Amino acid sequence: MARTSRLAGGIPSPLGSFRAKRQIGAGEPWLRLGVGLDRGVAYVGNVGAEAVKDFTAIGDVVNTAARLQAEAAAGEIVMSEGVHAVAHDAQGSERPVDLELRGKSEPVRAWVVQLDRR
Repeated sequence: MARTSRLAGGIPSPLGSFRAKRQIGAGEPWLRLGVGLDRGVAYVGNVGAEAVKDFTAIGDVVNTAARLQAEAAAGEIVMSEGVHAVAHDAQGSERPVDLELRGKSEPVRAWVVQLDRR
């Protein structure tokens, strides 16, 4: 079983009643959002001074994931080549794209996974 499938499949879904209450069709994403994934080193922790502190993640990998997420349509996962290399057998249809991302000098190869709608 794919690593991504194991991760997603292991999460209990309280959404059945939510879907029924909201009368969302089976072919529609229940929450209209897209996901962007990249892998690498990020620095995570509290940033700031005594009066103003914020828990955040910083680094190129964080910026790239945010840019990939901006390219994702509702119900899509857009993943970098690095993520695709370790999770290429996700359940759903996938297609490669070369994206021009802000802050990147070269196009970034990414993979778009359109999740199977149930």
